[in-house]
Amino acid sequence: MDKQLTRKQTQGDAFFEFSISTRTKPSKTKIVNPSENLIKHGLIHFVGGQRSTHPEEPKGKSTKQTSRTRKKKKKKEEEEEEEEEEEKKKRRKKKKRRKEEEEEEEEEEEEEEEEEEEEEEEEEEEENLIVEAAVFGNQKSHHVVLAYLATRGNPPVSAFQALGLQRRFIVPGSATL
Repeated sequence: MDKQLTRKQTQGDAFFEFSISTRTKPSKTKIVNPSENLIKHGLIHFVGGQRSTHPEEPKGKSTKQTSRTRKKKKKKEEEEEEEEEEEKKKRRKKKKRRKEEEEEEEEEEEEEEEEEEEEEEEEEEEENLIVEAAVFGNQKSHHVVLAYLATRGNPPVSAFQALGLQRRFIVPGSATL
C-alpha cells in the first residue's frame, strides 16, 4: 500500500498542503486556504505539483481549434464574401453604365444620321423649288417641264439629274417663286 505523508507549508498569508506519495508521480497540489485569487491573477502558478512564480511557457501553438478561432475564421470568411459581393455589384454597375453610355452614343449617332438625311432632303427640296421656279419662269422650255415632272415621279429623280445640269450653273436665290 501507498504511504502518504502530509505536510503543511506556510508562505505569507497562503497555506498550502502537499500530499506526497511513494509513487513515482506526485499528486497535484491542493489549495487549503482561500487564496485562490493569487492563482487567478497569475501571481502563483502550480506546475506538476510544484510551486512556481513563472507560468509555464507554451511549447508551441496547439493545432486544436477553439471556438474563438472558429468564430474568427467564420467572420473573416463572411467579410471576404461580402467584399466579393460588393466587388461584383460594382462590376455590374460599371457594365450597366458602359451599356448605357454605348446606347446613348448609338442614339446620338442615329440622331446625327437623321439630321444629315433631313439636310439632304432639304437640299433636294431646294433643288425642286429651283426647278419649279425654272418651269414657271420658262414655260416654253420642254426640257424644264420634263425635269419638273421627273422630280414628282416615283422614285423621284433629282432635279439636277433630270435637267442634266450641274450645281454651279444654278445660283440659289436667282429664281424666286
